[in-house]
Amino acid sequence: MSGLEMMPTAVQPDQLADDVRALLMDKPISAVQYSGLEAIINEKLRPVVDIINDSFVLSDTRWAHLTADDVIRNRIEAILPSVGRIELPGHKTRPYGGTGFVVGDGLIMTNRHVAQIFAHGIGDKNLTFHPDTKAGINFKREFKQPEEETLKVKQVRMIHPYWDMALLEVEGLPPKRQALSLGTADARNLVGDEICVVGYPASDIRNPSDVQNALFSNKYGIKRLQPGELHGAIEVMSLGKTVLAAGHDCSTLGGNSGSAIIHLGTGEVLGLHFGGQYHQMNYGVPSAALASDSRVVDAGVRFAGSPPGGSETWVGYWAAADTDSPKN
Repeated sequence: MSGLEMMPTAVQPDQLADDVRALLMDKPISAVQYSGLEAIINEKLRPVVDIINDSFVLSDTRWAHLTADDVIRNRIEAILPSVGRIELPGHKTRPYGGTGFVVGDGLIMTNRHVAQIFAHGIGDKNLTFHPDTKAGINFKREFKQPEEETLKVKQVRMIHPYWDMALLEVEGLPPKRQALSLGTADARNLVGDEICVVGYPASDIRNPSDVQNALFSNKYGIKRLQPGELHGAIEVMSLGKTVLAAGHDCSTLGGNSGSAIIHLGTGEVLGLHFGGQYHQMNYGVPSAALASDSRVVDAGVRFAGSPPGGSETWVGYWAAADTDSPKN
């Protein structure tokens, strides 16, 4: 058995319960759980805003410039149509798995731990859906707005062997759902830069219910805008190993997994949100790291500028994924 096969790839209910108790007691949690945790970091300074018809109104005076500055508002509103909810049609217990966003021609990026709800395999070869399981993406799901068609996920293109990232192919992506550009600037080198996360936060037992109900107005599963700041490089456990992630403090919950971290100064995606710890820090996969991976580049992900490609430090994980993939 390879080291890759030994990595935890799914959250077990008993382990989740143990980790929830550990969080409430301010004790360390198990390594794998960082891939599933979402967190409110500072509810007093980091608001949550409804998105209606691909626009928003932000009344918090500390973030008034997001509305008042036409350049920033236009940057935000340009990305809103390209962010959707990862649907799980027919799933017995989950209506949706997280968030995803357009990154290429018919290509959606989300978290690996989201994709593994409905798909099996690691790498970019012989990835399959779990039996009797479907997935899709819906770009609407706004508060009290008309429903919109869910687009079918026809194929899982990649489940990254190192980062908590996956690529999905969808059918019938309309022109207005344009690919967002992933930046090559490294979010791990940035502290205090303003960002926003756009996603579909769900009610989450891992955050105090009174805090999250007040902050989210007791409304969940709809598209929200969540502004905040970057906090540089953070070492964190992800999928059974330590990675150097990009830290941020946007107010997130379960359901935000797979959200794009948007730099308000450029409109570029600087990270892929994957987890966090309550009142401490949230974490994202840096887009600069993905830009250094030739397989991600070759898959058709859109980058701002010329991504360097290459292999980076996780080349061994790709080799293990290739070896472990079943041959047809």
